[in-house]
Amino acid sequence: MAVNEPLLTAREGAKVLGCYYRTLRRWAREGRVPSVRESDSPWVRFRRADLAAFAEARKNPARATAQREAAVLETLTTIEAQLGGAGKPRRATKGTTAKPRRPTRS
Repeated sequence: MAVNEPLLTAREGAKVLGCYYRTLRRWAREGRVPSVRESDSPWVRFRRADLAAFAEARKNPARATAQREAAVLETLTTIEAQLGGAGKPRRATKGTTAKPRRPTRS
C-alpha cells in the first residue's frame, strides 16, 4: 500500500463494490471488510486495495477460502513453533473420562 494513498468514504467504497453504503458500513462493523478508523473521527474509511481484494473474494469464493485456509495454517504453524511443541495433544490420563450416570428411580 502506498503511504499517501487516500482513504475512501463509505459512499465512495460502495461505488467501487456496487453496493449500498450502509451495507458496506455493516460489513465493516461485522469484520467482513477491512476498514480504518482515524483517531479523531467516528467515521470508517476504506483502502482501495482492501475493497478490491474483497470484491475478488466475492467473485471467486473457492479461491478466497483456499487463501484463508492457507493463512490460518501458516498462523497455527507459527504459533506451534513459538510454543516449542507445547501445542501437541496429550494422552488422556487415568480418571479423565466421564463416568456413566446411574439411572434415576421413578
